Amino acid sequence: MLVVFANCLLQVFGGIVAAALVAWAAWHVFKWMRLPELGPWLVLASLFIIPGAARRPFVQMVILFLGIGALALLPVGRAWREQDRLRRLIKDGTKGKTRGRVPNLHSPT
Repeated sequence: MLVVFANCLLQVFGGIVAAALVAWAAWHVFKWMRLPELGPWLVLASLFIIPGAARRPFVQMVILFLGIGALALLPVGRAWREQDRLRRLIKDGTKGKTRGRVPNLHSPT
């Protein structure tokens, strides 16, 4: 009984840790393409493509937590993309100028 309980705990908490590490790595890899919120979704899709992977209990836990994490990362990715766009706009707009107009970051444009 204790072995079954320990195995369940290991699968749940191991699934959370594995999903968090995979989502973190996918986020940072896809940040180079400026679409970080797509990373966890593509990893999730790849887990469904691998034949027989979804039948294993540990992989099912990782898929579950990765799906939850991917949903949570959608608005964060959109906000990151907007911040990156503004950062690049400021960087390009002030490059080589000593004086100039910097875009207002607080205006709703």
